[in-house]
Formats: sequence, C-alpha cells, structure tokens
Amino acid sequence: MDYKYNEYMSDVLSGKVTVCRMVKLAVKRHQKDLKESSGAFPYTFSDEHAQNAIAFFCEQVHTKGALARQKLKPEPWQQWVIAMLYGWRRKDNGKRRFRRVYLQVARKNGKTFFASGVGLYDLVSEPGSEVYSAARMVAA
Repeated sequence: MDYKYNEYMSDVLSGKVTVCRMVKLAVKRHQKDLKESSGAFPYTFSDEHAQNAIAFFCEQVHTKGALARQKLKPEPWQQWVIAMLYGWRRKDNGKRRFRRVYLQVARKNGKTFFASGVGLYDLVSEPGSEVYSAARMVAA
C-alpha cells in the first residue's frame, strides 16, 4: 500500500497543491503538534493506526457502474483526512483525539466513499461505537 498523507502535507506546504487557508492551517497544526507530542502534549500520532484505517478504506469496492467490484483508491487528500482522524491518539488511554469531523467538498469528490468508510471502520474497530450520518441537499 502506498500511503500518501505525508507527501500530501509536503505538497500543501510547498504550494504544489492548491488548498484553502483552513487546510493549510490544519496541516501546520499537525506539524506543530507532532513536534510537541514528545513532551507534555496529551496526544501522540500513530502511523500504525493511520495506516490501518487507510488500508481498511482501500478494501471498499465500487458497487455500481463501469467500476463495479473494483477497489476504491483514496486520493492523497482523503488519506490525509483519514490519517488525522484515526492517527492522533490520547497518550493516557489510546482513544482517538478527533471524534467529530466536518467535511465539506464539492460534488463528485468522494463524500459517500469517505462517509461509508468512516461508518464501517468505526463499527468494526471501535467497541461500543455509535455511528450517525446526516446530509443536506441545497437546490440552486
């Protein structure tokens, strides 16, 4: 498996990938937190947890159309979000740092893939988890 989340962060910081201000700030926060995690900072980043989650997402398959039965492949930005969500852990109990995610992307950018992966992964990897999903469609 080729994990691209670290490469994505480098591309964001170098300007190779164009992103909004909020994504740049999130990448910078991640880097700052990584430096602080060796001290009294209450969280640590686990590449193992991040990569396990990404690998799980890669096992999902298309269910319709020309790509039916082919495995999905998360884009680098999707891998980065997955890594941030599942890689950051509390030092005292190993639980996830981020328990809620707000993801807003344009049409046809993998929202359903992402939401299904989160729901399924949480159900099988987090004992006692509850998964909720909500969506709103706004007509133009």
